[in-house]
Amino acid sequence: MRLTSGPAPHIRDPITSSQLMGHVILALLPALAVGVWQLGLRTLWVALSCAAASVAVQAFFGGVKSVRDGSAAVTGLLLAMTLPPRVPLWLA
Repeated sequence: MRLTSGPAPHIRDPITSSQLMGHVILALLPALAVGVWQLGLRTLWVALSCAAASVAVQAFFGGVKSVRDGSAAVTGLLLAMTLPPRVPLWLA
């Protein structure tokens, strides 16, 4: 018997991980838009810096191929939504 391992998810479904992460990003955009509207444009900069830093760290440690599924961008956006809008960008 030969065991093989591959990338997640191991359950077969017509939707891929990258499509699912794209749907999650689309679902987060209205909340981000309301945050920008209520709290100012600085919120957008925090979200962009968190997402960019998340993607950069994922590319550095996991390789460029691991960034394609979009999970790092989702993580960055979720992190940005938990931070206050006036947080310094280097901290984000």
